[in-house]
Amino acid sequence: MIGIDTDVLIRIINDDDPVQSKKIRTLLAPFDSVPQSVRINDVVLAEAVWTLQSAYRWSKSEIVAALRVLAATSTFAFENRDTFLAAIGSYEQSGAGFADCLITGKNAAAGCDFTATFDRAMRSVPGVKVL
Repeated sequence: MIGIDTDVLIRIINDDDPVQSKKIRTLLAPFDSVPQSVRINDVVLAEAVWTLQSAYRWSKSEIVAALRVLAATSTFAFENRDTFLAAIGSYEQSGAGFADCLITGKNAAAGCDFTATFDRAMRSVPGVKVL
């Protein structure tokens, strides 16, 4: 198993730098048929969504589609695939940011009764208590 950083994930998703993309394809080729052999941690996911929104100006629907492709790719391993999938759903259905949805999902998976916040954009995320 190997881990990847945000800049590598952005190249995988966006394929916008031919030189870097070729290096990544070469790196990942031996792992293509090995399930859960390339780890994408939650910090990388959150940074990638932020980068796609802010630097690349991707829409929420474009980001959700890309995240769903990642989640469905057996080569990729996540901290918790179910939590990642739940965060994608919460992000898609609410006004909250992806990182907030991931935080809430991780807290729920850890057994928290709710996630307390002052962020009103999170009010429609399940498991959130806006103070």
